[in-house]
Amino acid sequence: MDATGWWDVEVPTPLGRLHFDVRIREDGRVSASYRGRPIPVPAMRTEPEGDGVRATWTQRLTVPVRVEVHVDALIVGDRLTGTADAGRWMPPVRLEGRRVG
Repeated sequence: MDATGWWDVEVPTPLGRLHFDVRIREDGRVSASYRGRPIPVPAMRTEPEGDGVRATWTQRLTVPVRVEVHVDALIVGDRLTGTADAGRWMPPVRLEGRRVG
């Protein structure tokens, strides 16, 4: 299963639905942005799971609020589903994404 590519990821939050652009490279590096602003993603871990790939990473957001978000996602084909957990700032929420390139 291949997780590489550009992903449009949507996360429902108390501030409304947020859209992130996430790029997963062949070497496992991941980069993300929110409204054109880069989001630091130090490392991503992947492991095969069923028909897909389990991917986990941490994003350090500064906009719209300063928070560290832990992402646990399952990628199957061109679909990404999972949770985003911002600790005490908000309860874990479901996230969804689709490969766009």
